[in-house]
Amino acid sequence: PTRKARSQASGFFLESGSHQLVCHICGQEFGTLSLSLHIPGCCKKFEDSMQRQEVSVRSELPKPPEFPIPTEFSSRADFLQYNKEAIASFKTTMPQCKICGRRFTDPERLK
Repeated sequence: PTRKARSQASGFFLESGSHQLVCHICGQEFGTLSLSLHIPGCCKKFEDSMQRQEVSVRSELPKPPEFPIPTEFSSRADFLQYNKEAIASFKTTMPQCKICGRRFTDPERLK
């Protein structure tokens, strides 16, 4: 996992003024036009990845944010709200340790 994915999982970039949007599936940042193009491929990649995982660490495809995808003309508050929901959704797919409850971006770290 990249540093970006780890920082996104922690919510680090929420305070930035960046007009980037978070993918609710992989946790990476994209521009307003790129996100809509990215999601279908990311969805397929996620499903393929889950098929290769042990049943105990598989998760369902995360639900997209209820908040609509902001446009380049949207307010900073709209970006923050969308990203907050996207991060929360992304975190649900992260494998969780049964002992300490900590979530990881890489299922291999649970072994």
